[in-house]
Amino acid sequence: MKNLIFAVTALMPLAACVTPDQTTPSVGMANPASVYCEGIGGRSMNHRSPDGSETGYCHLTNGEVVNEWDLFRAQSKGK
Repeated sequence: MKNLIFAVTALMPLAACVTPDQTTPSVGMANPASVYCEGIGGRSMNHRSPDGSETGYCHLTNGEVVNEWDLFRAQSKGK
């Protein structure tokens, strides 16, 4: 009985050292094409296809709707 009490007493400080598993929440980076669209006054909208894929479109102030990445790449080529 003394051995059991001694063992429990000796192991209790170790139990205090254990910390619960802490996960860091993942932070996503903004889509540069969406940021560019909104930066020029457009409205970014995503369209999900029946196959589950998603495409971003930029609704420009002149009423034109273009693929966000095509718009972004076009402005990048001009630099």
